[in-house]
Amino acid sequence: MQIDYHISGTFGQVHRDTNPYIFCMGPVGPLSCDTEVLTPDGWIRIDSWEPGTAIAQYSVLGEEVSFFAPKELIVNDCDEFIHFSNLHR
Repeated sequence: MQIDYHISGTFGQVHRDTNPYIFCMGPVGPLSCDTEVLTPDGWIRIDSWEPGTAIAQYSVLGEEVSFFAPKELIVNDCDEFIHFSNLHR
């Protein structure tokens, strides 16, 4: 299917960015169940995360990674996912 639209704003920046790693900040979601998160013990699928397990967070201001334990994983139904990518990924 061909969709014709103008890419602008944040998604336009993602589309044009040559960086192979781009992070979302703020309230985002949903994520697919096979999304991986980094823990102090290595990468795990988000659907296998358990309360009390710390995951990585990146500070743009401090340019550093730290770990924190979320209070909960919010699970909601999703009827459709839209995958965004650019020429470099």
